Amino acid sequence: MKKTTMMELLQKIYPLHRTLISDDTDKALEITKSYLSSELKTNIHEYPCGSKVWTWTIPQRYKVNHATLKDEDGTIYADFAWNPLYLWSYSIAVNKELSYQELTKHIYTSQRKPDHIPWYFKFYDKAWGFSLEHNKYLKMPQDKKYFVDIDVEFLNSPGLKVLTSYLDYGCEKDLLLCTNVCHPYQTNDSLSGLVAGVELLNRLHENPIKNPTRNINFLVCPETIGSISYLANNEQIIDKTTSAFFTEMIGHKDDENFILQLSRNSDDLINHVFEYVLKKQGKSFSIRNFERWNDEGNINGPGVNIPCPFISKGTLTGETRPYFSTKIYDEYHTSADNLDIISEKKLLEAVDIFEEAVRIYCTNYIPKQKERGIIFLSGLGLHTSFYDDPDAGIFMDKIVYMLEGKQSILEIALELQMDYWKVKDFIDKLVECDAVKKQ
Repeated sequence: MKKTTMMELLQKIYPLHRTLISDDTDKALEITKSYLSSELKTNIHEYPCGSKVWTWTIPQRYKVNHATLKDEDGTIYADFAWNPLYLWSYSIAVNKELSYQELTKHIYTSQRKPDHIPWYFKFYDKAWGFSLEHNKYLKMPQDKKYFVDIDVEFLNSPGLKVLTSYLDYGCEKDLLLCTNVCHPYQTNDSLSGLVAGVELLNRLHENPIKNPTRNINFLVCPETIGSISYLANNEQIIDKTTSAFFTEMIGHKDDENFILQLSRNSDDLINHVFEYVLKKQGKSFSIRNFERWNDEGNINGPGVNIPCPFISKGTLTGETRPYFSTKIYDEYHTSADNLDIISEKKLLEAVDIFEEAVRIYCTNYIPKQKERGIIFLSGLGLHTSFYDDPDAGIFMDKIVYMLEGKQSILEIALELQMDYWKVKDFIDKLVECDAVKKQ
């Protein structure tokens, strides 16, 4: 197995209390930056709290001093110091005594994993509460008083931060890769995509794409508000970005099936690239039509319209309702989504897919022959006789009719049911011979 730093990076970021805007989110971005090649153009951008980003407003920075839930006998049921998941993300400050009946309105549990703490959030609501293990919640006395002590602060600075790392090949257009950082004490959800993105970008830097058509722009951000803030403050990159992809939930040790969620326009080239690579590498995968799950929703969104598939793992249920269409891993959004469920082998499997897809997308072009008529391959020293090599002869007989500037190399390869790189190698030789030009 290839040696990577993905598990090491996961171990450093996982225990941080990563919410939308927090000190630990900032730490996670700085740590991520340290794992990217110093030769890349990596920057951490800051956008002011309270500023308008299209129809959204960037929320305040969140700081938790302490948060506990205990009964009148002093028994503690939840303590932020034990695990940040006990407190709802962005819970407001509260210090009061409640009856059991009053308290239940502010408790969240999960019967799916009854012995684990579920992650719950109220990012944009003025609400408070605790998440508890369901089995612990069932044992709480109903005849006792409970004391809630939540001490938090909402600050106006520093602002929301995102990280970008830019692999500049000197091209006019970009491919955008997006992942999240803001799910506290979660690994497969968000962080698996983050560490895969770091590994991918370092690979592409160490082994550059030959004759690329796109630069690579890697964005790491808090979910939803992060990508909106970045795009709203950098609208010039929208027209420059021809496609994107978002990824997370790719590292679970027991997950085999990939899910390729298509961009809003299912016929976008980037979708065909990923489907081709998944088939080529013999992976089990399902295709899901566009649903808004994460930041791909913003990237595909109105007025942005950057084609952006979402690559994750899971199984389709057959349900037609959004979100019900997919069964994801049992530990999702609970304290069980920890380092124990992550497989480096599965992370590598995903990165291999991403790398092949990026290399194909960023080298694909539309070839068009310069003169009329069938190209005289023998005159260029490129002809192979059908009698000497039937497969090569049939390929050449077909390909000379596919160079009129109507199909890209990938589309030609798909129609001929041939390997992309073999088709590209032959067409590249025609370009070198000045018989074909790139469109």
